Amino acid sequence: MTEHPWFKFYDEGVPKKIDYPQINLHNMLTESARAFPQRACTIFKGAQITYAEMDALSDRLAAGLADLGVRKGTPVGMFMVNLPQFVLAFYAILKAGGVVVAFNPLYKAREIVHQVNDSGIEIMITVSMYYEKVKAVREQTTLKTLVVTNLKEGLPGLLRVLFSLTMEKKGGHRVTLDEGDVWMRDLIDKHIPEDAESGCGSG
Repeated sequence: MTEHPWFKFYDEGVPKKIDYPQINLHNMLTESARAFPQRACTIFKGAQITYAEMDALSDRLAAGLADLGVRKGTPVGMFMVNLPQFVLAFYAILKAGGVVVAFNPLYKAREIVHQVNDSGIEIMITVSMYYEKVKAVREQTTLKTLVVTNLKEGLPGLLRVLFSLTMEKKGGHRVTLDEGDVWMRDLIDKHIPEDAESGCGSG
């Protein structure tokens, strides 16, 4: 192997080359769920989602996205911050056969409009704190449906209650969805993991 100059900065034991398995990315989550079902996939403010839980949740959300029309090659936007729901949505889109189009949540309206229209997105997954921001540009874009999650859905029980009582309303996290938009939780609750096997278009 060519001795690239950056190799000398690698810590001892760090391999210079990794052989990746020839499988789809979302299958790596499924394999991790089989090998390490009870290990934490995400940890957020003390709340853990195991690999087995994340695999099942993303299957259920993938089936929900398929209900919305996501098929192989469908671009799906993600206008989100670093939450467990980002990981969940990312894998669900892939399992449904879609293409992830991630947005910087700091984008201004004109930047959102450009990226949505450039990629042809009709479905965007976002967090309730950004719902009004994304909704405001809908008529200038190809956007049709917003799938919305709330930051508190990633919190452990007590923090979730405290968030609802103290932060949710004043922080812009409590919103009323327009007709046609949907809560991520509702898409998940409509399905069981096995629905993803028959209803999704991943390759």
